[in-house]
Amino acid sequence: MRDKITFKDKMSYLLKIIEGKFTPFLQNELNDEEIKKVFCGLQNLTDANDYKKLLHNYLNKYYEFDKDIYLTHSGRDALYFILLNLKLKKKEIIIPSYSCLGLIEPILQLKYKPVFIDIDDQLNPLFESVEKAISSETSAVIIPHLGGTIAIDTFKIIEICKHKKITVIEDCCQAFGLKFKKKPIGTFSDISFFSSGVGKPVFTPCGGWIVTKKKKFRNFEMTNLIDEKIQNVYSNFINFKNKFSDQKFKIIKSRLIDKIYSVFDKNQKFCNIKMVQDKRLNLSNLSAYMILNQIEKNEENILTRKKIANLWMRKLKTINNIKVLNKTNTIFNKLYVNSNLSNKKNLLLQGIELENGYIPLHLRYNFNKFKHVSLTNTERIWRRIFSLPVRPSLNQFII
Repeated sequence: MRDKITFKDKMSYLLKIIEGKFTPFLQNELNDEEIKKVFCGLQNLTDANDYKKLLHNYLNKYYEFDKDIYLTHSGRDALYFILLNLKLKKKEIIIPSYSCLGLIEPILQLKYKPVFIDIDDQLNPLFESVEKAISSETSAVIIPHLGGTIAIDTFKIIEICKHKKITVIEDCCQAFGLKFKKKPIGTFSDISFFSSGVGKPVFTPCGGWIVTKKKKFRNFEMTNLIDEKIQNVYSNFINFKNKFSDQKFKIIKSRLIDKIYSVFDKNQKFCNIKMVQDKRLNLSNLSAYMILNQIEKNEENILTRKKIANLWMRKLKTINNIKVLNKTNTIFNKLYVNSNLSNKKNLLLQGIELENGYIPLHLRYNFNKFKHVSLTNTERIWRRIFSLPVRPSLNQFII
């Protein structure tokens, strides 16, 4: 099968959407009428609920009142404020090159230096790579739990960092609801951060939070935050709802052209533009309501995602040259697979929307100037990684 996208391929993909034989990767799971009602109530002051406080209380209870919780506008902001408050004296922070851009931006904004490490075949940070990267200038190591799966070498990394007095930060943006030995993810190190943004277990337009060991910080500083107007928050929700709509025209408009090219572009786009520092916003009361609305459904959603993931795994057994990653200790926020472009094309032309894996950070912008150890495995597999849709709202398409 050719990997090049033809006009016929695009028309075939379009036809699948029109016929309703299309499985979207993401679909809005928030109820429009409920959000509109709360928006109107908050705007007209007829709804006096403090949803930020209610969300904070929910998370406090979830972590058994044993942690300090700080609400943020995003996972990216959460990491920014963690680093701001740690006031690390040494400048090197170890992160996997196979990570999202949101992980490196706060590091650079606060004038730290990333050091890139390798991953294993399951996309986890590799302990041996971390060990090689540690130097006299290392201040912290960040461990992402990608796809909602616990990183296998978490405890080995924590142990060596404890011995060398290096801070460990867990990146749990894709993993809320995951537990290991009955203990919630994000509680194995002293500090962790979460996101409730696009494609996360708690799927809303924005949001995040920080979890720290009790009394880790005497005065946790979150400065220069701007209050977002409630009309803007609701407008962002409308855009979010439209982007991840189940209506055929909106699907065609928002995803057809971009998706079909991005999934098959062998080279992908290596960005070479200057990053712009965003203004940091307070988490609004309306956003807190949306997060709370979804977080209360999280356990049920996890069970549904596991059912969908198991169905995919049974289907994929009949396909050659495709390997499902991270089958255990996971909430299946992402169902990652390692395969080739031919299989990608075949799945897409069946009307299945896919998501590419990350372009490694050392291949983006001018980040190759930063220190790194051997990234052999990252460079070997990154082009072959993509994920299949497992959102709870996809029951109607898959089950």
